[in-house]
Amino acid sequence: MARIRTIKPEFWTSEQVMECSTNARLLFIGLWNFCDDAGRMPASDKRIKASVFPSDDFTAEDVRRMIDELSANGLILLYTVEGKEYLQVTGWRHQKIDRPQTSKIPEPPTDPDPHSPNDRRTFGVGKEGNGRERKGKESSPAPAEPHPARTLQAAPAPAPSAVAEPAAPGRAEAWANRENFDRIERRCRESLTGGGPQDLRIGPMAKLVADGLDLEAEVIPTLLDVAASARVPIRTWTIYADRIAERVSAQRQARASQGLPAVPTAPTPPEDLVDLSPHGRYPETVLRLAIAKFRQSGSWIDSVFGPAPGELGCKVPPRLLIGEAA
Repeated sequence: MARIRTIKPEFWTSEQVMECSTNARLLFIGLWNFCDDAGRMPASDKRIKASVFPSDDFTAEDVRRMIDELSANGLILLYTVEGKEYLQVTGWRHQKIDRPQTSKIPEPPTDPDPHSPNDRRTFGVGKEGNGRERKGKESSPAPAEPHPARTLQAAPAPAPSAVAEPAAPGRAEAWANRENFDRIERRCRESLTGGGPQDLRIGPMAKLVADGLDLEAEVIPTLLDVAASARVPIRTWTIYADRIAERVSAQRQARASQGLPAVPTAPTPPEDLVDLSPHGRYPETVLRLAIAKFRQSGSWIDSVFGPAPGELGCKVPPRLLIGEAA
């Protein structure tokens, strides 16, 4: 049952909220209307999509990515009780509820395993939360620290933007192990100035590799591009992973359109990349092929390389244009 909720002015300037995309912020507000009076509800992608975005061109997978984004920024807590996934708004105390109803949804676990590679809070057999509040008082679930959103199943080389279905509770995934997480985290942190975000949830980056992205040829170079083009520091690996997936998808399409393999065979040394900020950094070979095709057919991908040669704002170095013209 939908309920009337309130929004405080401080919501719009909250750092946690500002870290989220516009659609994720809208979803966050929408969740309030469908949470019970303890700030809890089932974390069903399809159900939430039908409730909050009934006529919008979003898929259940899109909604799941928004839920993960809210979770990564500490705005909701995702947890599992006896195989069923729920969510709880972590700052629910801002809602004033005059006659709170008893919650029928179990409370989140109070002592999660900090060493779980999925960083998901899981409850086996436990008591159902009663969600009781004194009349005139607000419910105050304790804020939980941010954590990655879901346990994912590895798929055989899907498109970078694809999102896999959640894995069955307790099922061990080949990629979801501490050794693999540590390897990927070490490589990502040593690539970024200052070691990257303080976020400990490296799962979203490991999932990129599980989805078929090459760590050295695609993930690390694109990670550097995303960090260099960010206007404000990126604080979570989830945001990095989302942006990397989008850029790698565009890069693969660009390479395929130029007759190149979608995935580079070897990483290009940073010093050999041509900076076309804010559109990214690309090897000279890729740019030379793009320039040659442009001169032959007039085809140019603005979304990948920026303005075409001869247009205002073109970032392609003159030496490449002169070389191709000759």
